[in-house]
Amino acid sequence: MTMHGLECSKIKTVIFDLDGTLIESAPSILNGLEVAIKKSGLLPALPLESSLVGPPLKDTLTKLVGDQLDVDLDVLASDFKAYYDTFGFKESKVYPGVQDMLNQLKKFNVSLYLATNKRLEPTLKIIDYLGWTSLFDGVYAIDKFATSHFSNKATMIGALIQAESIEKAHVIYVGDRIEDHEASAINGIATILVNWGYGNFQNNTATDKVKYVGSPNELYRMIVG
Repeated sequence: MTMHGLECSKIKTVIFDLDGTLIESAPSILNGLEVAIKKSGLLPALPLESSLVGPPLKDTLTKLVGDQLDVDLDVLASDFKAYYDTFGFKESKVYPGVQDMLNQLKKFNVSLYLATNKRLEPTLKIIDYLGWTSLFDGVYAIDKFATSHFSNKATMIGALIQAESIEKAHVIYVGDRIEDHEASAINGIATILVNWGYGNFQNNTATDKVKYVGSPNELYRMIVG
């Protein structure tokens, strides 16, 4: 069984996105955004819907603010963090079948990593809350290195591959958005997209040649061949 030149039986490492791929986090994230926007007396320039989930926090807040003047994004971000990092992160729900998939991959001796546009603090809180800490060999978030944040998902994946000495021929990235595929392509690694997340890619001609799956079990079978 092959996947765009990659023999699935040779996959040794899987790098996962988090939001929309492993967990349903939209309700808690959107609640946090609403809290932050309302606290500043602003009106959201866009509907508070799941399509906002995925990009870094500051990027999302910039879109929500729109052309409203005299807005302090740092204050908005701080208000969001106060909500999300305290109890909002606990509202994240694991997609059905994901827990079993992760357990089975570990039993198959596949190394698992996270690469997410989330901040590191809530990411670590979520995986600890879910009992996933021992499942992942490494966690990469937008602010993993305090002195230099990753500018995008592509640079994050590249840094992860280099730092962890991962062979590109034996790794895939699993996400839910076309941006995940693009970030993987820049780094020369294969992608599988899941169709239960926040990306509307099924009818996008840019992903005609990208593999996507409809269930965690299908994803597991594709990975292990």
